[in-house]
Amino acid sequence: MYIYRFRYICIYIGSDICRGLLKFAEKKPLGKHGLYWLKVHLANLFGVNKLSFDARVAWADARLQKVLCVCVCVYVCV
Repeated sequence: MYIYRFRYICIYIGSDICRGLLKFAEKKPLGKHGLYWLKVHLANLFGVNKLSFDARVAWADARLQKVLCVCVCVYVCV
């Protein structure tokens, strides 16, 4: 029987999770433009990527309460 020692190192060229942890380790405020593009990205993730950017932000604003509710539920259940 062999026992291998495994050491997990979080490096930038590793997985996406490691890269994200390193890149966003220090929090910064989103600002007005950051929130705008975060809403555009949210709409893109739901497949609403054929609309204009302003229409995507409006789509995200209309569903923002449901998205936040899901985020809170996931955080509480985990």
